[in-house]
Amino acid sequence: MPLHLLKMAVGVDDPAHLAALLAARIQRPASGPPYVAHRTRFLPRRADEILPGGSLYWIVRGRVRVRQPILGFVRRAAKEGGCEIRLAPDLVATRPQQRRPMRGWRYLE
Repeated sequence: MPLHLLKMAVGVDDPAHLAALLAARIQRPASGPPYVAHRTRFLPRRADEILPGGSLYWIVRGRVRVRQPILGFVRRAAKEGGCEIRLAPDLVATRPQQRRPMRGWRYLE
């Protein structure tokens, strides 16, 4: 069973608003599937557990509302630092689940 990430969607009103924001950030490489690049400061330590089928679950207005499958992780250049999480462009609706505010991401089993 894969591991997942849980992250707050700050300033987002509803899943449709999140979809509109992410649609503007879709990358379409010459080879390979399109993806949405989400930049973070650190590569998740448990990235190897996440990749075989993991997803990023978005918390919107205090509830987990949607998820995006994670396609991979790419380290950015040393000058820029950080990591790029590559996400599938489609959002999958989930059953709303209450969550408290947090910073960064959390692992979700």
